[in-house]
Formats: sequence, C-alpha cells, structure tokens
Amino acid sequence: MPSSDRAFRALARERPDLVVALLERVAADLLPAGGVVTPECVDDPHLDPPPPTDADWVARVGGGDLVHVECQGYRETGFTERLSRYHLALLLRYPTRRVSSVALWVIRPPTDQREPEIEWRGVRVGVRHVVLADVPSARLLSDRRTVCFAAGADRGGWTDPELCLHVARGLKRASAGYRESVMAVALAATAGRYDAMVRAMKETDFEPLFIEELVRFGEDRGRDRGRSEGLEQGARLGEAHTLLRQLRLKFGELPPTTETRVREAAEADLHRWVERILTAESIDDVFE
Repeated sequence: MPSSDRAFRALARERPDLVVALLERVAADLLPAGGVVTPECVDDPHLDPPPPTDADWVARVGGGDLVHVECQGYRETGFTERLSRYHLALLLRYPTRRVSSVALWVIRPPTDQREPEIEWRGVRVGVRHVVLADVPSARLLSDRRTVCFAAGADRGGWTDPELCLHVARGLKRASAGYRESVMAVALAATAGRYDAMVRAMKETDFEPLFIEELVRFGEDRGRDRGRSEGLEQGARLGEAHTLLRQLRLKFGELPPTTETRVREAAEADLHRWVERILTAESIDDVFE
C-alpha cells in the first residue's frame, strides 16, 4: 500500500474525528446535521458470511446509516472493483442500513474510474468521488482538524512553499500529533511538494528528530519502497517523540538511558508503553 493510503488509514483509525471534519468540508450532505458519527469496527471475525472487510474507514452516522471512505493515492485498475466489493460486503453485513461510499482521491483519477455509478458483476454501486487536488486548500486550513489534508489540496493563489508554510503553521498551532504530520508529508509528497513541506516544517521549528527522518525519507522519495519505508520509520520515531513528551510531562526530566530506549524501541513496544502511561504511577510501571 503506497504511503498516502497507509498514512490515511492509520490517521483515520487513530483520529476518526479528523475524517469526520474532512467529510464536513467536502461531502457534508452525507452527514446528519448535529448527528453522531461513530467509527465502525469492520473486522468482526464472528460475522461470516460475508468475510471481514479491509476498508480504510467505516462509521455509523445518525440513526445507523454507514459512511465508507476509501483513500486512493495511486493508479490501480482494480480500485473500483475493490470499492464495490467493500460496499456490497457492508450491505450484506448491515442489511437494514443505507451505505454511502466515498472515493477519496489523492491523485486525479482516470476518467473511467470517476463515474458516479460503478458496475461490478452486474451490480451497480453509487460512489461519491472527492478529488483532494480539486478542494481549495483554504477551506481545509480554516479548520484545525483538516489542516493536514490541505497539503495535497488545490493551492489556489499560493505557491507550493507558501501553502506548505500555512500547513506547517496550522499543524503547529493545533499541536498536531505524528499521524497528522505524517499525513501532511505523504500528501505533500504525492503532490510534488515534499521539499517545500520539509523546509516549512524546519522553519516552524518542528522537532529535529522528526525532521531528520523526513530528510532521510526524502532521499529515497523517487522509489515507492523507499518512500513507504521512510514514512513508516518517521511515524515510529514520531510516536517515540510523543511518548517522551508524555513521560516528561508526567514524571519530569528523563535519564538519557530512558530516552535512548524509547527512540530505539519497536513500534509494538511504543504502542504498549503509550497505553500504560495513562495509569502508570512511575516510569517503571510504564516499561515493566
């Protein structure tokens, strides 16, 4: 899975409120006015058939209808088939609910994949297409929850460096987490704005640890594998930075050995320690 898609899925599952905010800006009619939006678990192993889906994001809206968002950041002939299959799987799993599927395009889609109705094995499925490059960046920058998505949006009258600087400053003001920062970088890279985004993050004093990893990621950005691996590494170190900040806020200054241990830890360990810090009474409680 390319970096922008992976970044979206990780962001959507950790911060579903940001996806809701994005839908409010680009497809507001799919959401009920004043209604509650609840992320839906789509991997329940007890529901068979149909088999578990692997959709990017699904949520209940209003009285029980479903909104399904699938992010696409690269050209793939099988995308519409996959989206139709997920849509139908959701209909079978929730026969009493109305399902609305949204194709969130990070790139401009081929014409034959942008039809409002797509057909798969004789079944027609309605799809709402949102092309991020056609969404005004100013609209996304106006809400602190959708700033990270502006990195791949229409820059309007701004240059790439100006847009990226607005994004970096917005992320800084919103005290954005590493998932949002990774999303912004992935979208900027897909839109050809990677270098401008790195410079903007440096100018707005993003943490050096995160910046260094972005630079390493940029060295390989011409190769998909290097891009994905670099992004994953940047995400891991971003989570390490978040954990260190939480530890300092709760327990004060940390010994160098603790900082080293966190920065070199595997992603699974970081996830476990982040959960433990909520109830830990000492640093030892976090790591044991």
